[in-house]
Amino acid sequence: MEPVTTPNPLLLDVVLDNVFPMLDLPTLLNCRLVCKCWCENSGLKTTIREKSSVSLRCIFLHTSTTKENISNYFQPNNGIIYSRYYFEHISYQNTLVSKVFEVMGKTISILQLHLDLNQLKMNQFRELIYERTPNLEELKIYNLSHEEIYYKQLFPELSDPNDLPKLLNLKRLELQETRSPIVTFMTEFMRTLPNLREITLKTDVCSDWEEQAEMWRQNSAIAKSVIEGLQFSEVFKTLKVFKCGKLLPYHVQTLLEMGERGMMLEVLELHVPPKEAEETFTRLLNTQSTSLKQLIMFEQRVPHFRPRRILGHPPTDQDFILKLPVKMEQLELLQFSKNYKAWMVPMKPVDYARQTPKLKTLCLNGYDGFGCISDYFGVSSQATCMVTSLVSHDHVSDSKIANLMFQSFPHLTKLSIRYPSPQFLTALWSSCPRIRDLTLILTDSLVCPYLDDVITGVDTRTIGYYLGRVKSYGQMKRLKEMGSQQKVACSIMNLTGLRRLRITVDHNENDERQALSDATAEFALRRMDQLRLLELYTSHWTLGLTSCVFFSHPCCERLKQDLKLTVIRFSPGDTESQEAALDYENENAVEDNLYRT
Repeated sequence: MEPVTTPNPLLLDVVLDNVFPMLDLPTLLNCRLVCKCWCENSGLKTTIREKSSVSLRCIFLHTSTTKENISNYFQPNNGIIYSRYYFEHISYQNTLVSKVFEVMGKTISILQLHLDLNQLKMNQFRELIYERTPNLEELKIYNLSHEEIYYKQLFPELSDPNDLPKLLNLKRLELQETRSPIVTFMTEFMRTLPNLREITLKTDVCSDWEEQAEMWRQNSAIAKSVIEGLQFSEVFKTLKVFKCGKLLPYHVQTLLEMGERGMMLEVLELHVPPKEAEETFTRLLNTQSTSLKQLIMFEQRVPHFRPRRILGHPPTDQDFILKLPVKMEQLELLQFSKNYKAWMVPMKPVDYARQTPKLKTLCLNGYDGFGCISDYFGVSSQATCMVTSLVSHDHVSDSKIANLMFQSFPHLTKLSIRYPSPQFLTALWSSCPRIRDLTLILTDSLVCPYLDDVITGVDTRTIGYYLGRVKSYGQMKRLKEMGSQQKVACSIMNLTGLRRLRITVDHNENDERQALSDATAEFALRRMDQLRLLELYTSHWTLGLTSCVFFSHPCCERLKQDLKLTVIRFSPGDTESQEAALDYENENAVEDNLYRT
């Protein structure tokens, strides 16, 4: 089967009508958003009907899907092959939906189920999975922690799993909000998945009823629903990818036992274990040291006020500290935070050149709550360290960090930074001359005048935002922005060796603004004679992608003539980008030569 392309995350929050004219059909057919809205979009309907020979990989049915939609577009004689099917808020008892599975079930390889009281019950799960869709390669089940399902234990019954056929093609299983009552079902279900390769477990920790019962803290269902199922079914011997949330010490011990019995993971993603499981987790990593290629760990989100962390105190005896094995031969990616809203997991200093000789990507995308950022850059001489891609920690302002990056990672060519200070950007290019791919996430109007005050713990960016809303302080805020914008612009002007530059502007305002002056844009970009791809995006903290004019249309036209080898991308839906040149014809040829020296 033709592999499914990963959807572009930038399209998830964009109005379909705005983005549709900018995308080609293959991109549309691999985008979850488009597939969710396709029944309501007349243009997409027409395109799909005209392209009768295309293979539509992703069908997303949801509440607004009507019987007429289904009858019109789910016909076996329209030439469209359905191999990916999202099954959300539609009852399996629906005659038309059942007909779809009856006619096309054997061609469906990816199935997503949203369970509730009106959908799959008991024997219907067995019929759908084992009889209607025997060639499944990926199965996703959601809403297993629905309050009614949990308390009434309305889970599928498989009877004797020895009587069930084996799902030989099923390699990826994703469960969301799994809870303890499903343990028996999962133990039986695992026995029918002899070739399982990937497991992903997700939980909704914000569920009201769950918080009231403290189910997550007292009785984590991961061990009950999956880890024990893996242990009893011997499926763990084929498992390569394991992604989960919080683990109790008992669960870590169970994973260690499976590691000692032959489990060889390539990807491990989990929430930082409790302190009492620290040594057990270290032993678990030792069992995976010859196979693990990606290790992703994450801590809790940053709270509004944590005095000890905010003051930058070092870890205490109560904090989990990650200790890597003496050598991890295959490790290529190491990540210490799930995203920029969380603390980085504290780590014992590592000699990357010796302990992780194949490490290519290091992700520090979080808050340095302990004030020990230098620990993450390694120890001793890093001359042979092969890290080429670095996602830096947030709010980096110390210009010495740029020099430390270059000393620790001399082969660094790709760098992503969120909210850097102008001083850091100024020092960056002189310290890291090899950088060819730079991603900057900045605040309003490409400036960062408001940085977290690590002494008081007060987020002065928020204060500055509200002061800026007050009329008497408005002029002061604008003056600060203008001065800082010039500093950032001067830093960008010196990045003449860049091949790819991505800039995202985070802002809290609802009004459209111009992020770069024409003079700054022309002077800076014309100096980047090696630039081949320029991506300019804007994002509102609640509205998602929004329109932002990076420079005027006449300026863009002039840049088109001067930067003929540069592809320029704007935020989808940006009216300015509709008028600007988006030269997609040359894009593939340009990207083929993107990193050629």
